Amino acid sequence: MSQNYINITDDGGIQKLLIKKGASSISPISNSEVLIKYTASYDQKIFEDYSKDIIYRFTIGKNEVIKGLELAVLSMTLQEKSKFIINPKYAYNELNLSNIIPKNAIINLEIELLKILEGEKDIRDMDYPEKLSRSKFMKLQGDNKFKQNDFLYAKHYYLKGIKYLEKLDIDDDEQEDGINLLCNIISNLCNCFNKLKDNNSVIEYANQGINIKKLPKYFYFRAIAYTNINEIDMALNDINILKDLLKKDKKENDEGIKYILDLIENKKNQDINENKKFSKNLMSHNKYN
Repeated sequence: MSQNYINITDDGGIQKLLIKKGASSISPISNSEVLIKYTASYDQKIFEDYSKDIIYRFTIGKNEVIKGLELAVLSMTLQEKSKFIINPKYAYNELNLSNIIPKNAIINLEIELLKILEGEKDIRDMDYPEKLSRSKFMKLQGDNKFKQNDFLYAKHYYLKGIKYLEKLDIDDDEQEDGINLLCNIISNLCNCFNKLKDNNSVIEYANQGINIKKLPKYFYFRAIAYTNINEIDMALNDINILKDLLKKDKKENDEGIKYILDLIENKKNQDINENKKFSKNLMSHNKYN
């Protein structure tokens, strides 16, 4: 991967470098009509230029542009400016464009998202595949933000990903892939809130995940949050549940459990030291000795 670029597709076929952060968290979706300024270049030579007076306009999902341009814009927020490296799979593949671009060429895009003309389709009007697709996209964006330590933006994308899947029927086998995706997003969100030191939100979403599937990762994050707010008995209870779950998976020597136990021990020692300090200060200010 090029330095400081991030992948916006699972196969690494499109890489992104943020130049200017967007003015809001609003992103386009399928069927959004967008206005952009952009340049497209190959081998440092520009072959399409809509960066000055002419503004380019297209509708996402209508096959009006190459897939790379479409996915690049989908990854952006309003008024954001970014650079992209587009592999042939998402560009022109075997096409040879008037000797300007050879076959299987890697192209570069520089895009500024000026305006989104249509809002998001109401979730109530989406079918299951649409919800699943949007949720996957939000998870990928959240994962990219998390890798950049941008936990606030990661949280935003994960919450949006959950929103698309929160009405799923957990007993419907045909929606199992959606349930698994939802569980992964909730787990990532718990980790995000953990990084943000928002312990109450960790507990809230861990509980939500446990109501769907009793997965070890939920009890792990919840035990950390309980420890951080000094609910040690609750944390120890989660550790016992975690041990039982890991025993079933034959993973009894789990590093996560050791980490939580060390955290609890440090918390206890910290409390003891604070109590000693408080008692010492109290005695030094006691006027009745």
